[in-house]
Amino acid sequence: VGAEHKTAKGVILGTIKYMSPEQAKGETVDERTDIFSLGVVIYEMVAGRTPFAGESISESFANLINQDPAPLSRFAPDAPAELQRIVSKMLRKKADERYQTMRDVFTDLKDLREQLAAEAKAGAAIAPRGN
Repeated sequence: VGAEHKTAKGVILGTIKYMSPEQAKGETVDERTDIFSLGVVIYEMVAGRTPFAGESISESFANLINQDPAPLSRFAPDAPAELQRIVSKMLRKKADERYQTMRDVFTDLKDLREQLAAEAKAGAAIAPRGN
Protein backbone atom coordinates (compact mmCIF):
# COMPACT_ATOMS: atom_id res chain seq x y z
CA VAL A 1 0.00 0.00 0.00
CA GLY A 2 1.42 3.35 -1.00
CA ALA A 3 1.88 6.12 1.57
CA GLU A 4 -1.01 8.05 0.01
CA HIS A 5 -3.41 5.24 1.07
CA LYS A 6 -2.31 4.84 4.68
CA THR A 7 -4.15 6.43 7.59
CA ALA A 8 -2.02 9.00 9.39
CA LYS A 9 -0.75 7.93 12.80
CA GLY A 10 -3.17 8.89 15.57
CA VAL A 11 -6.12 9.33 13.21
CA ILE A 12 -9.22 7.35 14.17
CA LEU A 13 -11.34 6.10 11.28
CA GLY A 14 -14.19 3.64 11.40
CA THR A 15 -17.58 2.93 12.89
CA ILE A 16 -17.26 3.06 16.68
CA LYS A 17 -19.30 -0.02 17.45
CA TYR A 18 -17.02 -2.18 15.26
CA MET A 19 -13.65 -0.69 16.29
CA SER A 20 -11.04 -2.50 18.32
CA PRO A 21 -9.72 -0.84 21.49
CA GLU A 22 -6.35 -0.17 19.85
CA GLN A 23 -8.08 1.42 16.87
CA ALA A 24 -10.20 3.62 19.15
CA LYS A 25 -7.02 4.78 20.90
CA GLY A 26 -5.30 5.61 17.60
CA GLU A 27 -2.69 2.89 18.07
CA THR A 28 -1.20 0.58 15.46
CA VAL A 29 -3.67 -1.93 14.03
CA ASP A 30 -3.17 -5.28 12.32
CA GLU A 31 -5.12 -8.46 11.49
CA ARG A 32 -6.12 -8.81 15.16
CA THR A 33 -8.16 -5.61 14.81
CA ASP A 34 -10.19 -7.28 12.07
CA ILE A 35 -10.62 -10.33 14.31
CA PHE A 36 -12.00 -8.07 17.04
CA SER A 37 -14.41 -6.40 14.60
CA LEU A 38 -15.63 -9.78 13.34
CA GLY A 39 -16.18 -10.77 16.97
CA VAL A 40 -18.38 -7.68 17.40
CA VAL A 41 -20.41 -8.67 14.32
CA ILE A 42 -20.89 -12.25 15.55
CA TYR A 43 -21.82 -11.01 19.04
CA GLU A 44 -24.36 -8.63 17.52
CA MET A 45 -25.84 -11.37 15.32
CA VAL A 46 -26.28 -13.76 18.26
CA ALA A 47 -27.18 -11.29 21.04
CA GLY A 48 -29.20 -8.84 18.97
CA ARG A 49 -27.12 -5.93 20.29
CA THR A 50 -23.57 -4.68 20.09
CA PRO A 51 -21.24 -5.57 22.96
CA PHE A 52 -20.11 -2.02 23.84
CA ALA A 53 -23.20 0.10 23.11
CA GLY A 54 -23.58 3.26 25.15
CA GLU A 55 -26.02 6.15 25.46
CA SER A 56 -23.60 8.44 23.61
CA ILE A 57 -20.55 8.26 21.35
CA SER A 58 -18.25 9.03 24.27
CA GLU A 59 -19.88 6.34 26.43
CA SER A 60 -19.49 3.82 23.61
CA PHE A 61 -15.79 4.75 23.32
CA ALA A 62 -15.35 4.38 27.08
CA ASN A 63 -17.12 1.00 27.09
CA LEU A 64 -15.01 -0.21 24.17
CA ILE A 65 -11.78 0.72 25.90
CA ASN A 66 -12.63 -0.08 29.54
CA GLN A 67 -15.54 -2.53 29.82
CA ASP A 68 -15.79 -6.23 29.07
CA PRO A 69 -18.92 -7.17 27.13
CA ALA A 70 -21.71 -9.01 28.91
CA PRO A 71 -21.51 -12.75 28.22
CA LEU A 72 -23.46 -13.85 25.17
CA SER A 73 -25.47 -16.16 27.43
CA ARG A 74 -27.08 -13.10 29.01
CA PHE A 75 -28.84 -12.27 25.75
CA ALA A 76 -28.79 -15.67 24.04
CA PRO A 77 -28.98 -18.37 26.73
CA ASP A 78 -29.16 -21.14 24.09
CA ALA A 79 -25.90 -20.10 22.42
CA PRO A 80 -23.37 -22.94 22.57
CA ALA A 81 -20.73 -22.51 25.27
CA GLU A 82 -18.01 -23.00 22.64
CA LEU A 83 -19.39 -20.12 20.55
CA GLN A 84 -19.37 -17.95 23.66
CA ARG A 85 -15.72 -18.90 24.29
CA ILE A 86 -14.74 -18.13 20.69
CA VAL A 87 -16.46 -14.73 20.66
CA SER A 88 -15.06 -13.85 24.08
CA LYS A 89 -11.54 -14.59 22.84
CA MET A 90 -12.14 -12.48 19.72
CA LEU A 91 -13.23 -9.55 21.92
CA ARG A 92 -10.28 -9.50 24.31
CA LYS A 93 -9.08 -5.96 24.97
CA LYS A 94 -5.40 -6.82 24.51
CA ALA A 95 -4.58 -7.88 20.96
CA ASP A 96 -1.98 -10.37 22.24
CA GLU A 97 -4.76 -12.24 24.10
CA ARG A 98 -7.01 -12.53 21.03
CA TYR A 99 -6.77 -15.02 18.21
CA GLN A 100 -3.61 -14.11 16.36
CA THR A 101 -4.77 -15.07 12.87
CA MET A 102 -8.08 -15.36 11.08
CA ARG A 103 -7.09 -18.95 10.23
CA ASP A 104 -7.24 -19.76 13.98
CA VAL A 105 -10.73 -18.23 14.21
CA PHE A 106 -11.85 -20.19 11.15
CA THR A 107 -10.50 -23.44 12.60
CA ASP A 108 -12.43 -23.02 15.85
CA LEU A 109 -15.64 -21.97 14.08
CA LYS A 110 -15.35 -24.92 11.69
CA ASP A 111 -14.80 -27.30 14.63
CA LEU A 112 -17.87 -25.84 16.35
CA ARG A 113 -19.96 -26.32 13.21
CA GLU A 114 -18.86 -29.96 12.99
CA GLN A 115 -19.59 -30.50 16.69
CA LEU A 116 -23.09 -29.02 16.36
CA ALA A 117 -23.78 -31.11 13.24
CA ALA A 118 -22.69 -34.27 15.06
CA GLU A 119 -24.87 -33.41 18.07
CA ALA A 120 -27.86 -32.74 15.80
CA LYS A 121 -27.32 -36.04 13.99
CA ALA A 122 -27.02 -37.93 17.30
CA GLY A 123 -30.16 -36.22 18.60
CA ALA A 124 -32.08 -37.17 15.47
CA ALA A 125 -30.93 -40.78 15.78
CA ILE A 126 -32.31 -41.16 19.31
CA ALA A 127 -35.49 -39.11 18.84
CA PRO A 128 -38.67 -41.21 18.91
CA ARG A 129 -40.23 -41.78 15.52
CA GLY A 130 -43.88 -41.02 14.91
CA ASN A 131 -46.26 -43.78 13.85
